Amino acid sequence: MARKPSKPSPKTPIDTSATWTLRITPLRAPQVYRTLEFAGGQTLETVHRAIQDVFDLDDDHLYSFFLTNRAWDRKDVVSLSPEHPWERDVATTRLASLDLAVGRKFLYLFDFGDELRHSIEVVAKGRREPAASYPRVIESQGKAPAQYESDEFDDVEDDEEDLAPLAPEHEPLAKSLEEAVNAYERFLDRIEDDELRPIEEVERDVSLAKAVLAILGSAPDQFEALDDRLGVMIEEWMSGIPFDLAEHGRFEDALLLAREIEASTEGVFETTTTLEASILVRAGRPDEARALAEAVLAKDPDGSKALQDAADIFEALGDLDRARPIWQVLVERGEPPYCDSAAYHLGLSDSDDGDAEEQAEQAPVIPLPPAHAVPFVAAGPKPGRNDPCPCGSGKKYKKCCGG
Repeated sequence: MARKPSKPSPKTPIDTSATWTLRITPLRAPQVYRTLEFAGGQTLETVHRAIQDVFDLDDDHLYSFFLTNRAWDRKDVVSLSPEHPWERDVATTRLASLDLAVGRKFLYLFDFGDELRHSIEVVAKGRREPAASYPRVIESQGKAPAQYESDEFDDVEDDEEDLAPLAPEHEPLAKSLEEAVNAYERFLDRIEDDELRPIEEVERDVSLAKAVLAILGSAPDQFEALDDRLGVMIEEWMSGIPFDLAEHGRFEDALLLAREIEASTEGVFETTTTLEASILVRAGRPDEARALAEAVLAKDPDGSKALQDAADIFEALGDLDRARPIWQVLVERGEPPYCDSAAYHLGLSDSDDGDAEEQAEQAPVIPLPPAHAVPFVAAGPKPGRNDPCPCGSGKKYKKCCGG
């Protein structure tokens, strides 16, 4: 396709001796990043090709750089084959012509259909080395995520074929665990809202959970074999045990187990990352729960998972003045599943499976109206305490928005 004439880049002197070091993070995998150094005379088209290379993407879609760090913002956009007066051309826009101070962030959006978003942060500015070739990779963290979910499913199928068989010595544990999880499911199906699990069953499950965590620490392949046998219910079962202890008034035991689960399952389970804070709220220790939320934000201030976890804690504390701006950020990012859960909490959706970006465009933006110190509940029938929370967190309603 012939390239259309584009608006010329501003006449800024090009410092060809300068270099810019950029950290690129795919928002669908915020724990992964690549740090690359570029020469100031290189264009954003070169940056695009480098990103395609280091993240193993198929270069078959349109893309744009949003220099305001906001997707679809028309204020400062650099695109492939620009068609609008507010766009510049990636082929003629050089890094040195941009105001790229250290610490500045901007957005690279590839594939306008699936919207693969990448955060780019300027981490250093330097001088060219005479014998060096640019761009060059400075640092690489984590495995590049699959380009599309279908690719991930293919990887999962391949991984399942490679699962190690469960060792004979773990068969008794697997049988006990299966019985415990099935009993837990039956209890959830039949209980009334205020009924507690028998403490004997809870104590049995505490012992089983610790045995599973020990296997996770010493033989991860055997944990995968256990998890494959029982499916996703093992995560829900394990994350429910500290709440059961707390409902019996055993808050210290609940906190100890919650901390052990969080520490052992980091990066393995999705719904256990705020267990300790949730128990602290139930135990009447809000200051400690708030400190955990602040620690989550300090550790990863830009990560969508960290933002969601912090917002969940603030909501449990009734502090919607802190939670709502975080949800707004997640909606604006448009990164599922965080954007859909945030849209539900903001009242932009009745469920967690809507088009958060479209809803955000139709909704008021920050500054948000004053929040009342009560959890938000969407319109419609109130869920039962043991129903899945409609916010999309993956937790039971009583352990999330109904807690």
